[in-house]
Amino acid sequence: MAQHAATRLDEVCDFFRRDGERRGHLQQAAARNEAVALLVSGAEQLSSRGPKALERAQHDLEAAVQRDPSLWEAHYDLGLVALQRRDHSAA
Repeated sequence: MAQHAATRLDEVCDFFRRDGERRGHLQQAAARNEAVALLVSGAEQLSSRGPKALERAQHDLEAAVQRDPSLWEAHYDLGLVALQRRDHSAA
């Protein structure tokens, strides 16, 4: 009986550990999706030109990098924003 209870307890612990891992993966995927949406918005603003569009592009792209630092396209586009602003040190 004690052995069965210990085995069942191990199964329950494993279930909650796997459930936590699944939730972690879902949270990462949600952050990635949000970062990609911000990247697209920033890229659209970047192609619009104009000072206000550059401000919005920079804001969206920085938010994308904050949510997913591995999103190289957002880093690249931030460099393009800096070049358009003639901020060569930031580019």
